[in-house]
Amino acid sequence: MFDLKLKKFENSSVYFFLKNIEGFSRYNADCLCKKFGFTLNFKVKDLKQNQVILLKKEIKDLLDLTKNSKSFELSNIKKLIQVKSYKGKRHLSGLSVRGQNTKTNARTQKKLFKKRLTK
Repeated sequence: MFDLKLKKFENSSVYFFLKNIEGFSRYNADCLCKKFGFTLNFKVKDLKQNQVILLKKEIKDLLDLTKNSKSFELSNIKKLIQVKSYKGKRHLSGLSVRGQNTKTNARTQKKLFKKRLTK
């Protein structure tokens, strides 16, 4: 999968390629470019084989970390719902959890609630 994406972004910069990986933020892309010493204009086609291998390893490690943190967060929310705490009830109903006003605001929380249901 990674090799197919590399070929797709062959003429673009490494930074742009890293930014477009799902679950990878601009901050992570910037940190990896600095770690490997890539400039923002360094092209994917200029990568050497050993750089590609190291880059794959770093990307895999960072993506595993983000997956673990997301699953940890979801398990905490499920635990709150299961215990039937106040926070759990707010999560379940799709309202703000930390005491924000809901009469005129809380649109973001309601949108996030819809997204969480689909996952």
